[in-house]
Formats: sequence, structure tokens, C-alpha cells
Amino acid sequence: MDPLSIHRYVRKRIVSMKKAFALIPLLLLCLQLCSQATEITFDQRAWNEILAQAKQENKMVFVDANTSWCGPCKWMAATTFKNPDIAALFNTNFVNAKIDMEKGEGPELRAKYGVQAFPTLIFVDGDGNMVHSQEGALDVAELKVLAQTVLDPNFNSLVKMSTRFDGGERGRAFLKDYLIRLSPNTPAFNKVLEPFKPGMVAEGLLEENSWEVFETCYQNPFSDCAQYFLGHRQAFESKYGQEPVQKKAYQLYLRMGELATNNSELSALQEAKRVAASSGLRNADALVCRIQLNWYRSKQDVPNYIATCNELFKTPEGAADIGEKNFQALIVSRGCDKKEELRPALKWSQDVLRVQQDYSALRNMALLQLKLGKIKPGMATAEKAIAAAKAEGEEYDDMTTAMETYGSKKAKP
Repeated sequence: MDPLSIHRYVRKRIVSMKKAFALIPLLLLCLQLCSQATEITFDQRAWNEILAQAKQENKMVFVDANTSWCGPCKWMAATTFKNPDIAALFNTNFVNAKIDMEKGEGPELRAKYGVQAFPTLIFVDGDGNMVHSQEGALDVAELKVLAQTVLDPNFNSLVKMSTRFDGGERGRAFLKDYLIRLSPNTPAFNKVLEPFKPGMVAEGLLEENSWEVFETCYQNPFSDCAQYFLGHRQAFESKYGQEPVQKKAYQLYLRMGELATNNSELSALQEAKRVAASSGLRNADALVCRIQLNWYRSKQDVPNYIATCNELFKTPEGAADIGEKNFQALIVSRGCDKKEELRPALKWSQDVLRVQQDYSALRNMALLQLKLGKIKPGMATAEKAIAAAKAEGEEYDDMTTAMETYGSKKAKP
């Protein structure tokens, strides 16, 4: 090599080394940021790009299927997802996506994966096949167990179960496990149900595998299985105990009323109330109230709605259901302006606050107080509500709006 060529080579190497050394601080910064990650990092790209990355890295995609109005979703975002151990576990092992099921690609993915409740936590492989899903908000310990479970190489994933089914496996215990893991709103569920369903006819429904599928997956109160179950409930209680059997019957009777309400069929509603009242269920009186509430709400019949709420809260079940009182206080506080309608809800809200002091309970109380003209206590409660919202990671625009509308001063920033 001639001297000029050597010189050029050396200069080129020096420049390359300088560039490499210049990158070191940036790399160290990146490593530092990664090591200090205190919450799950969610990928905001298009779904197909997220899948492509997961496939390239041989990872699963973790999907937080949520909506903008979902309180438990916001709770998880403010607590569980911000835990450092959870962040390390999920950022290392998954490609993470937070997707609003009502916006953008959300509705299509909601239909594809059969999402019915929020949040639903979904794990899919790089080809978009569902590995596992679970409904409901989880705390740190619960989410850690869930992640470790799906990461276990021996985990019986939906992908593996699909392969076994397509390979001809038809054992009832296997089909039962597969059906319970699937969403009833997906084509796969109906495909797997087909070979399982003949064993659910009449007394076959009492067989353990059949009962588990019926209890978990069946929602139609007019199906042959449901009608047999309701007509022979005592036999099911003798075999499986009163608590799970009555809970399932309660759900089916309530669904009867919902269907009547959805179709605006008064005669069907009256029949649903009649059979519920004569069902012999321990909480039949509360059940009848809930069936009627759905009807009055759909008709925007506020006086009868409030009167039925009061009837519900006189029943043992209703009196003990703080969540129901909080929900009904929310409905009335937002939808009513007449003082005679607001006063009963104020009492419900007071009952709730004796048990819990979270944002939802404080917000309802503040709005009711402000609408009733109790400005000073209403503003004080509103300030407490905003402090609770900040602690819980909740949005509180509705509270600041109420303070400006009814309270003549703005909330503190």
C-alpha cells in the first residue's frame, strides 16, 4: 500500500472512531433511561407495524384494550402500569399497545378478539393470533402472575388449543377448557361448540363439563339449555351448591328484562318481572327492581326511576350495594336538575361516602350539592374530589365545569 493510501486509510479510521466515541454518551443515556423506566412503554404505531416488530423480535404483543370513559382502565394506567417491576417485565418481554376500542383501529380489533368488557388484557403472537385474554383491572401482583403465566413455555395458549382442535382432538374436558377461554362472540367459539353441544341436551347439562360451559358462556335466557336449567334449578343446586346456581339464574332473569326493554315490549317486561318474582331466588325483590329500572331509564321516566331506586335500596341486597348507590347517584346528578329529584340521590351519595372517599363518590356528592344550591359545602367537596382525581390519575374536567357553572369560582389548577 502506498503512503497516500495508508494516510487516507488512517484518516478514515480516525473519523470512524470519533463517530463511534461520539455515540457513546447517547448510548449510555439510552441505557440509563431504559434502566430507569418506571412505567410500561406503549407503542403508538399502526397495528400491522406493531405485529411486525413482535414477529421480528419473537415476542408477544400485550394489548390494553380500553375506552376513554373506562374508570378501571384509568386506574390501571395510573397504578399498575406505573409500577417499576411491571414496567421492567413488560418492556423486556412484550411489545405493548394501548388501544381505545372505540377509535381508529379499535372497533375492528374489538370485533376480531371478541372484546366485551373494559379493560380487557390481550396477548397475541406476531401473526395476530390470540394467545390469551383476561377481562378486568388487575393490581401489580395479579398482572405479574398473568404475564409470567403466558410467558411460560408450557402455557396452554389459545394458539396451541386451536392446533389441537384442528388436529381432531374432541375430548369433552379439552373442548370445555377451550370454550371457556374463547369469547362467545367469535366464530371460533361456535366452531368449537358444535361438537360439544350435543352433550348439553336436557339432563346432560348437569354433567360437570357441560355445566361449566353453560355457567361461563351462555347468556341467552330463551335457549334450550337456559330453559332446562331454570326449570330444574333445584337439581343443579343439589349438585353444585346454591351460590353459583342462583347467581346464574339471576343473570338470566335480568337478561330477560334487558331484552324486553331493548325491544320496548311491555308484556315481555311484565312476564320477566313475574317469573323473577316467583323464582324463589334469595334476592328476587332486588332483581325485580333492577329489571324495572332498565325500563324506566330507557323511557326517561325520572320520577318512577328514582322511586324504583329507593325501593331497590330498601332490599337487603340493594342496601348493601354501595357500587349501585354510587352509580345511581351519578346517573341522577348528571341527568336531573329538579330539586325533588336530586334530594334522594344526595342521600344515596351520603351513604356511599361513609364507605369510600374516592373521586367518583366525591364528584357525585359535589355535583349534587352544587345543583341543590349548597354552594359552600359543594365547592369544598369539589376541591376534595379534584385532589382525589389527581391522586388516582383521573381526569376531572367535569368537576371544574360544575364548579364554574354552579359555584361562581374556578377550581385550583
